[in-house]
Amino acid sequence: MIEGGLYRKSYLGPSLKCIDSREAESVVREIHEGICGMHMEAKMVVARAMRAGYYWPELFLSAVKEIQRCDHCQLQAPVVRKSKSNLIPVSSSWPFQKWGIDIVGPFPEGAGKVRFLVVAIDYFTKWVEAKPLRTITGEQIKRFV
Repeated sequence: MIEGGLYRKSYLGPSLKCIDSREAESVVREIHEGICGMHMEAKMVVARAMRAGYYWPELFLSAVKEIQRCDHCQLQAPVVRKSKSNLIPVSSSWPFQKWGIDIVGPFPEGAGKVRFLVVAIDYFTKWVEAKPLRTITGEQIKRFV
């Protein structure tokens, strides 16, 4: 307590004034998109808030929430093209050992009243076979394979 206000000890700078969530929201908004705001990421917003001398318990969480609400940041954010899990390679030792088969459709009716497509791909050679079908039955798929 310093002069009736609650402060938190800071090791690298001045003592940090503890503020409530309502004040924290306006501080984060001003730092993020105010006059000198640069639409920074959450870590930079937190660092600037602490350098300005403010502290509240959910410092990082409130910065993340504010950035998620910012339309400009959501439109200009980089697109993550990395898959969420590691890819598992599927390989085969020789041609025609392993096949991938899929049924595609229904499509608009074509010549010969065909509406479906059975596609088979060999994993080794990447050879593709496709057969158009009017209807799908287990017997037709067995003949194809």
